[in-house]
Amino acid sequence: MRSIITFGLMGGLSTVVHVLTGLVAHYQAGLSPFNANIVAYCAGFLVSYFGHRHFTFRSPGRISRSMPRFLVIALAGLVMSQAIVYLVVTLGGLAYWFALAVVVATVPPATYVLGRVWAFNDGEF
Repeated sequence: MRSIITFGLMGGLSTVVHVLTGLVAHYQAGLSPFNANIVAYCAGFLVSYFGHRHFTFRSPGRISRSMPRFLVIALAGLVMSQAIVYLVVTLGGLAYWFALAVVVATVPPATYVLGRVWAFNDGEF
């Protein structure tokens, strides 16, 4: 239960870092929204990775092994959330808020499980 709560807290923290970095990169540094979001995504990713590595899963494994795996999981989560929004809103004709509810109900649990059993698993998988 501790790791699930910590997973939520780290996810929330990485989201705040993503949003604040994106706003600063766009409004203060003058980057385009697209480029600001890339910078923000990277900042959020680093907070998420190190937070989950040290606090959520307490993994002593090699960064060279877990970081690329966690990047795959993070990118898969992004693709999953975009696909859900497309399917629910564009093809299904339902409200965006409903798509977001589906995203929240599916993507974080999937990324938690993948992080636990693959990215931060110190055994061979």
